[in-house]
Amino acid sequence: MSTLGERLKKARERRGLTQLEAAQKANINNKTLSRYENDGTKPDPEILGILSKVYGVNANYLLGLDEVQQNEEKTQEQIFFRADISNLSKDEKELFKDDIEKYIESRKEFLLKLRKKR
Repeated sequence: MSTLGERLKKARERRGLTQLEAAQKANINNKTLSRYENDGTKPDPEILGILSKVYGVNANYLLGLDEVQQNEEKTQEQIFFRADISNLSKDEKELFKDDIEKYIESRKEFLLKLRKKR
């Protein structure tokens, strides 16, 4: 099982952030963030909550209580796709339900491949 520090680092890297960028977004010192990631110290609950929002993950994931990394908050990609879909009428959504889900899944796969190549 991974440590809190390892999960923090993994979540930060998946978001494509450097330690300095993440620390700035969380309004903490980057040396402090480094200590968190190296398991030198643990963030207090308030900072943990801030980091979970910056990284777009569930705080329970960071604590090791939940295997799911994805937060209840939607990723930017999901928000974009859902916004397009929200303009459809109820009947249109029902009619194209399978196509919409396939589109979202294919877009997610494309984005994952793109991130892996970076």
